[in-house]
Amino acid sequence: MKKTITNNPSEVLDHKIFDGLREYSNQYITSRFEDVQPLSIYIKDDNDELIAGLTAKSYWKVLHIDHLWVSPHERGKNLGTQLMNSAEEEAKKRGCLGIVLDTMSFQAQPFYEKRGYEYIGKADVYPENIARNYMQKRL
Repeated sequence: MKKTITNNPSEVLDHKIFDGLREYSNQYITSRFEDVQPLSIYIKDDNDELIAGLTAKSYWKVLHIDHLWVSPHERGKNLGTQLMNSAEEEAKKRGCLGIVLDTMSFQAQPFYEKRGYEYIGKADVYPENIARNYMQKRL
């Protein structure tokens, strides 16, 4: 047996870890990891520069939002709302039952709560009293 700890991960070995977990998990749910569909939504300005965006993926009939970003100069213009509306519409088209996301305590929890997302838990092991808040919305 040999253990390796590295800061230069092997894409091949990391994929093998994911594949093993996927194979194990697939015996418990009929919707498969193979059904993973990425989703990216971009908002660009008139100069074709990115000013806001959202990345996510759907699997197991749930849309998992990874990142939502709005340029500091464009905040307050409802771009985040546009991104979330589009993501929710796409989740419904994909047959998703809900959406899950997380947001750091200094980020956008009130924004998501206004949109009907419920707080379901947190990880509060981060420094400076920061927590990662987990949220969901049933569709």
